[in-house]
Amino acid sequence: MTVPSRSASAAPLHRVAALLGAMAVLTAGCGSPVAFYKPGHGPRNAPVVGLGAPAPYVRPSRRPVPPGPAQDAAGVYAGTTGPSSLARPLRRLPQRLYVPDSRTGGVTVLDARTLRPVGRLRPSPPGPVQLTAAPDLHGLWLNDTTHGAVVPLPPATGRLRRVPTLPTRRPAPPSSSVEAGAVPQVADVRPFARRLPTPGTLYFAPDAQTAFVLSARARSVEVGTAGSDDWTRIPLPCAAGQADFSADASLLAVSCANARRVVRLDPREGRVNASRVLPAGARPAAIRLLPDGSEFAVADAGLGGVWLLNALDFKTARFVRTSPGASALVLSRDARSLYVVGPSGVSVLDVASRQVRARWPVQGDGVLAAGGVSIDGRTLWLTRPASGTLLALDTSTGIASRTVHLPGRPAAPLPFPQPGHRALGGPGIYR
Repeated sequence: MTVPSRSASAAPLHRVAALLGAMAVLTAGCGSPVAFYKPGHGPRNAPVVGLGAPAPYVRPSRRPVPPGPAQDAAGVYAGTTGPSSLARPLRRLPQRLYVPDSRTGGVTVLDARTLRPVGRLRPSPPGPVQLTAAPDLHGLWLNDTTHGAVVPLPPATGRLRRVPTLPTRRPAPPSSSVEAGAVPQVADVRPFARRLPTPGTLYFAPDAQTAFVLSARARSVEVGTAGSDDWTRIPLPCAAGQADFSADASLLAVSCANARRVVRLDPREGRVNASRVLPAGARPAAIRLLPDGSEFAVADAGLGGVWLLNALDFKTARFVRTSPGASALVLSRDARSLYVVGPSGVSVLDVASRQVRARWPVQGDGVLAAGGVSIDGRTLWLTRPASGTLLALDTSTGIASRTVHLPGRPAAPLPFPQPGHRALGGPGIYR
């Protein structure tokens, strides 16, 4: 057997020692900035040495991963921000404007491109009506706010002459009084299309299974469930005006103009769980959740501005002055601007900075009724009921690019179809 010489075995040992020395030099400046401790040693919750080697301890962050710029700007309205958000079955429908007549209860149907009348709905008996998109956005519903009834508009391949406003317990068959030349509608009769327990404004929960009727007359919110004829009444401390849902749709914020109050309703508990009284002279009107879900914007017609109310605790509120008589709120198509509408014009509130960045005067006298924006976001639809005028406001310049005179007293126009996943009712609320 051959025995290795001392010099032969020492060489590898010298090389190993040199290698370890070099590694020590290289790693001398790479020590961990975090001190690690053996189990049972060091301060509470400190990172520990496990399995004989340092193992970094990462405390989970409670902050969500920040979304991309477009999604972050749109927030809860991410599903409504452009033509691509339009449901596929609706893409074949022409763009229409449905303009209720607050005097007769009729509805004038206009081609949104030419502003020419293409049909007219004449309810029987006559009376003020509201139009709202069906919860799944596949049709329109007519809400008779005088007699307390709501019906889906019948499917039509032509012009409709009459639309019933007092439905039976079962959906009525489509009207046979149809002429050739189309006012297209999509038939989608929902189970709770029926007589309402009280006249009022209709809202829908995002799950499309629950309906809410805000009644100023009864000072209550009626809650109904799809497939049931029973309604649950939740009393309010004031006469309800308009409403919007929280980001997770678990709560409903309601404005009360005469009581200068905004209340928050928990439908699951069946009670009001928060209330905010605004300063003297306030008249809260339209209310809209801002895209990030942190605040409700409340138009104040009395003080001429917008209240930004903390959506979580209802305790913090700050006021942004816009223009006298601010009464309506409409989000831009990209959800980056909030159009605050008053009698003299439109103030543009930048959603990110919460500051007014533009004011657009609109010629004419009397109240401005605000509708929605076009699918491409380039047009904001308004009416002046006193003069019977419909205005198409260019959202890039603030100038009324087109106007048309309509009979009667045209109320807020409803453009249809609209992008989104769900319609929440009220004055054109979509998500």
